[in-house]
Amino acid sequence: MQRRLFLKNTALISAGIVVFSGFVSCSGENIVLDDIIGKPENLMNDFPKSGNDFLSYYEVSKSSFTHTLIDVDKVYIYCQEGQVVGYIIRVDGVDKVGEYTNTLAQLYGNQENVYVNDFGEEYERKSDIKKIKLGFSKQFENIPQYTFYSESTLNNKLFLF
Repeated sequence: MQRRLFLKNTALISAGIVVFSGFVSCSGENIVLDDIIGKPENLMNDFPKSGNDFLSYYEVSKSSFTHTLIDVDKVYIYCQEGQVVGYIIRVDGVDKVGEYTNTLAQLYGNQENVYVNDFGEEYERKSDIKKIKLGFSKQFENIPQYTFYSESTLNNKLFLF
């Protein structure tokens, strides 16, 4: 009798562990950056916060976020008064700038030149609800090149975007 009870309890505990681990692994999915603007800041509760309740940012690694267009190396997500107002993706290298530019042109149309100088270039596009920027640094000896992609709300007044 004790053996049956032991086997029954062991089977129930094993099933509970399997089901619980399934819930935990589902909750750890990557957040899609394309849809994060305008969402509440509490989506970022699992990440270290810098700033205060008025303006804050989160620096997070690529393992937590994905983007449908840009390969994510590092992400900076900015929040203002409890809402996500924009993000900046930093990509190591400038290998895919041409590919990103062509795709953005198909999605959002013509770009405006923000600046072109000795250090890099930046271009901007706008949709009905957001501002999209793509920039990259130029090659200098012993200095790594980066591509920067950002999206932000149209009505924000932050100098970051």
